[in-house]
Amino acid sequence: MSFALELYADVSDSEQAERVAEATASSGHVAVVAGRRRRWGRPLPPSIHLDGQQAQDVLSDDADYWGGDPLDGEREVTAHELADLIEQSRLDRRTLYRVR
Repeated sequence: MSFALELYADVSDSEQAERVAEATASSGHVAVVAGRRRRWGRPLPPSIHLDGQQAQDVLSDDADYWGGDPLDGEREVTAHELADLIEQSRLDRRTLYRVR
């Protein structure tokens, strides 16, 4: 199973995209990258997206930081139990689920 953390967003102009990218370039953030300005010589609308490698690292078992809400606890579950929780929309956002 593979997880993906994606963000694709429109921004008002290329300068705004560059400012967002610059603001998230420091450690402790998943970097946002300004989208390409041109493709095949034609202008593209301004956009931003997450740095793919950093986004993958956040979802890795080897991730070394957590940028979300403080955790209230940890719960060990099987893959089937986790799938059931997801299907029933019963995941607790303050619980760390470890699949055994």
